[in-house]
Parts: sequence; structure tokens; C-alpha cells
Amino acid sequence: MDNKRYLTIKEASEHLGVSRQLLYKKKTRFTKYIKVVDNRKVFDLKGYDKNCDNQKSTIVNQFDNQIIRILEDQLKSKDDIIRELNQRLAETTQLIGHHQKMIEQKEEKILRLEEPKKGFFKTIFNK
Repeated sequence: MDNKRYLTIKEASEHLGVSRQLLYKKKTRFTKYIKVVDNRKVFDLKGYDKNCDNQKSTIVNQFDNQIIRILEDQLKSKDDIIRELNQRLAETTQLIGHHQKMIEQKEEKILRLEEPKKGFFKTIFNK
């Protein structure tokens, strides 16, 4: 008997942490791994491990897919936020440009008002 492949029912119950009765019951998840080798009932550990690995892979794939969906949703949300912030930035930049023009115009008016005015006679006689 290849010890790496098969365990006695007692060894299998200790290895798996379940009772021997559970391994012997007809309709459990372990039933399909009970084999008869050399007129002894044994537990097919490699078959069980392979099945567990497949189940783990399936669970990991499902978990990965859930994480991917969550991350894609978050990415879409963040894209929407970035798009809105860029739009606000463009509007703010445009407003700043308008305010700067208004400030320049007001400064020009102030400078014109501060220029000494020529009197009536100076304008006529240009002196």
C-alpha cells in the first residue's frame, strides 16, 4: 500500500479532524474517497487533496472576480469624480481670467484718474 496516496480510516480521521464514523457514512463529502485496497478500506488522500485544491482554486477565482468588480466600480466612481473636478477647474480658471481682466481695467481707470488734468487754458494753449 502506497502510504503517500492512501491512509487508513483512523489516520484519515485524525488527519482531517473528523470522526471515523463520519468517514464511513454513506452520503458525506468523504464517501467518494473511501477505497478498498488489499481487502482494507482506505482513504484516498491524493484524490481528496486534488479535489480540495480544485475547490480552493474555484473559491479563490470567485473571490478574485469579486475584488475585480469592486475595484472596477471604484475606478469608475473615481473617474467620474476626476471628470467633475477637471470641469470645475476649467470653470474656475475661466473665472480667474475674467477677474484678472476686470482688475486690469480698474487699474487703468485708476491710473487715468490719477493723471494730472490739464486745465482749460493749458489744453487750449498747449503749454
